[in-house]
Amino acid sequence: MKRIVLIVMSCCFFAGCAQAVYKTCLVDTGIKNSRQFDVGKDDLYKFTMQTLLTKGFIIESENKADGAIAARKSIQKGKRTYVVGIQARIYSLTDKTASLFLNGVQTTEKTFIADKTRFLLFIIPLPGGGGKEATKVTEGVNTIEDQQFYDELFSLIKSNIK
Repeated sequence: MKRIVLIVMSCCFFAGCAQAVYKTCLVDTGIKNSRQFDVGKDDLYKFTMQTLLTKGFIIESENKADGAIAARKSIQKGKRTYVVGIQARIYSLTDKTASLFLNGVQTTEKTFIADKTRFLLFIIPLPGGGGKEATKVTEGVNTIEDQQFYDELFSLIKSNIK
């Protein structure tokens, strides 16, 4: 079974390597993931942090001088965990205006639990027998291309500014 999974994963890996993905990375996707705000860079940084924290995101890294924020939020549904990661970057245009760029990534992880307990006559568990072992597998990593997601996040930040 492990060999079959390894062979299938290898085929998928090599099939993905055969495509020239770099040719499509500069194609316009139509997503508007940036907005200009009528506040300074420091204020926009503060309101962006406030919005992310209010919505339950965990700040992984931040750099106020560069205007960079990396945050994530995990959502558990059964054996699957969905992790939404956001990278925010703030650039000062003038003293009273700044631009905010957001990029989102969704990672899907699934947890598999293997029970390695040994039993005597399928009833009595034997001592020193294995227990349960959990394995977390990443099923997919996708760039968030939903315009509504970015629009809602920008409107939340704008409402915190007012």
